[in-house]
Amino acid sequence: MIYGPFDLSDATDAELSFYYWLQSENGYDYFFYGTSSDGAHFDGQWLDGSSGGWRSVTLDIGELSGYGHVYVAFAFDTDHSVELEGAYVDDVVLRKYVSAPGPPILTTPRNGATGVGIDTWFKWRKAARAAEYVVQVGRSSTLNPVEDEWVTEDTTLLVVDDLRALTTHYWRVGARNDPSLAPVWSPIWSFTTMGTPPVSIVKPTGYVLGYLTEGDEYYIDRAHVLGNIPDQLKNLLWILTANNDKGQTATDFLSFTLQRPA
Repeated sequence: MIYGPFDLSDATDAELSFYYWLQSENGYDYFFYGTSSDGAHFDGQWLDGSSGGWRSVTLDIGELSGYGHVYVAFAFDTDHSVELEGAYVDDVVLRKYVSAPGPPILTTPRNGATGVGIDTWFKWRKAARAAEYVVQVGRSSTLNPVEDEWVTEDTTLLVVDDLRALTTHYWRVGARNDPSLAPVWSPIWSFTTMGTPPVSIVKPTGYVLGYLTEGDEYYIDRAHVLGNIPDQLKNLLWILTANNDKGQTATDFLSFTLQRPA
């Protein structure tokens, strides 16, 4: 039996563990276990005779760290002249160890930003080796206590709504590659929300309100930054799109309502 391939390209170390039970003819019938980086040539061990019950095996296979295709094999070879029970295998685990991810780099809302919408984006740059991100928000500068927390996978953008208006909030993002491990945290940033806005976005979801300042990123999946803003466009309330409207039609495009004269 050959299992794989398993991806150890990001591993710093690895081990294979399993249990086996063996009853075979000494010198003629053999149980084999081994590993391979190509699925054709395996390094391992042959065993014969009786195991005397279930035995555990743990193999250090750190030499295969960095390989993108790793295979595990179990085999039983017999000459059929004397037939005994043979071999059994159970609880096979291939475990890899990877380096902790780097801390995420926060981008939006900018540190110290004011006039941030009560519905807003939290955006950060991807951290190497991160499998998921933990986003925390609160009104304490130390985030103790944390008032809201979200876990996201495969995204560096989180849309949050109904933040408290006219309030200074603090936030950070942690990266981790295993849910059982503590995140590697970014620094804590702060921002202050605007009052209840005069505009309510009906659709599409993912659009938010906000004021623009020079240096803001304006393209969700690229690092484009606002340069000089003409004076006549400063201090205006903008509807910020999420760059996910490709292919939309007039029936599902932007609509909003005015709560009071803008």
